[in-house]
Parts: sequence; structure tokens; C-alpha cells
Amino acid sequence: MIFSIFYWNTFDSGWFWSLLILQCLFHWHHILGIPAKIINTTEKKILEPYIIVQLKQKALVLDQPQLFLVAFTACLLTIVLILGCWFQLKAFQGFSLLFCLQVFVFFVSYKTSKKILTFDYSFLEIIVLVKKLHQKIKLLSISVILGAVILSFGQLI
Repeated sequence: MIFSIFYWNTFDSGWFWSLLILQCLFHWHHILGIPAKIINTTEKKILEPYIIVQLKQKALVLDQPQLFLVAFTACLLTIVLILGCWFQLKAFQGFSLLFCLQVFVFFVSYKTSKKILTFDYSFLEIIVLVKKLHQKIKLLSISVILGAVILSFGQLI
């Protein structure tokens, strides 16, 4: 029963598309743990402390030496990519798209949050950087969806 999951045609199944849509919707509505609706408000006295608190909480966790976590993630990503791309297992192709999107979003978000906390930016510059991050995440999500669509049509040929 469990092994039959790996023989599913990933791009024709509902579980893959449901996970992909849920993942993309979450990333579209939350940037650095901040709801996107809040970022579009212009009230500085409400938004600035909220952004700084969220970034400092993330930086506190991310500044710890977590070599094991990075090594485990890289190992898992490599295994999933090898099984999906080299051995052409459809389930792992789907997992690799989902996992790669999550890793790329995490990396881009981490770089932006470190940039904001390292340099002394004004409030408007922070908002511009967060909005650029939101655009990057949207482009990553759209590219993963297009990649999944291309791979699903590639199976029909």
C-alpha cells in the first residue's frame, strides 16, 4: 500500500496539485511571516515594529550554528533530485519541485532578512525590499507551477 504511492503518476494526481497550490498560496500571502495585506498598509507606527520583531525572531533562530540541519537538507534535496531527475521516478519529480521551491523561498527570505537587519535602512527602504522579496517569491512560485505543467504535458507526448 505504501509503495503504491511512489508509482502514482505525480502530475496527474490531486495530491501533488493540492500541495503545490497550498504551498504557493501560503508564500503569496505571507512574506517573512508577515501577512501581505499588512505590508500594503502605509501606517508606519503599526507596520515598522511588526516587521522588525518578525525579522529579529527569524534572525535569532537562523544565527545559531545549524550545520546538521543544512547538511540534512542538502542530502535530502540531492536524494530527491537524483531519484526524480536521474531515475525518472514521477513521485520524486513532484517532491523535488515542492522541496526546491521551499528551499529557494527560504534562501531568498533569509538573504533579505539578513540584509535588512545588517544595514540601517529607512522604513520606506525596508518596505521596498520586502515588496521585492514578495515579487521574487511570486516569480519562483509561477516558475514551479509552469515547470509542473510542462512536465505533466511531457508525459502525454
